[in-house]
Amino acid sequence: MDQQDIAGLKVMAGHLAESAAKQGAPEIAAKALELEQAARQKGDVLGVIQRACELLEYCRAAQSSFLEHTSTEEPCASSRA
Repeated sequence: MDQQDIAGLKVMAGHLAESAAKQGAPEIAAKALELEQAARQKGDVLGVIQRACELLEYCRAAQSSFLEHTSTEEPCASSRA
């Protein structure tokens, strides 16, 4: 975003949307699609920044949830048979 590489951001958002959908994260996929659509609209840098911030918030929330879930599991529990 510092260099305003909106085209690159659009491509990355599209890839993230596909990956998130495949991994069962529909909220992140939806936000990534919103970012991709905002990046397609010429001259709406503020909209792109807003969508990027929203996507980051969703990704951080997912990461926090994942870390909380994994910290409650026993260490090496998956290696026991």
